[in-house]
Amino acid sequence: MLPKKSSSCSPKPSRISQVVAARLEQEERRKEKHRKMEAEREKMREGIRSKYNIQKKEEGGAGMDFGTDGRIGAARKKTPEELAAEMNAEDDSIIGQLGMTEHVEKAKTAITGAFETVKGFLPFGK
Repeated sequence: MLPKKSSSCSPKPSRISQVVAARLEQEERRKEKHRKMEAEREKMREGIRSKYNIQKKEEGGAGMDFGTDGRIGAARKKTPEELAAEMNAEDDSIIGQLGMTEHVEKAKTAITGAFETVKGFLPFGK
């Protein structure tokens, strides 16, 4: 014959509800603790921002910026129009202001050609 199971082995419904209630209370205390800690951190951040005259970043959208390939913080690829505009904006540099842009471009092409020539003769270029 099999022995009877004693009723002390199975948890009582009131005991289960007490455990659930205790866990919920503990979770609420934890959440409140973290809210207080975050409030203190934000207060400290505000003090630093006001001391150094730093503007708070505007949070747009979901908060995290995802790149086109799904990575967090990944840089978005520029369109050809954006690249052309960026190249035109570089003419405002010192070289562009001095009117030496053409000379610099000629020097770049000459150096690139020389590098390609040398690269063909050296063993690591193959």
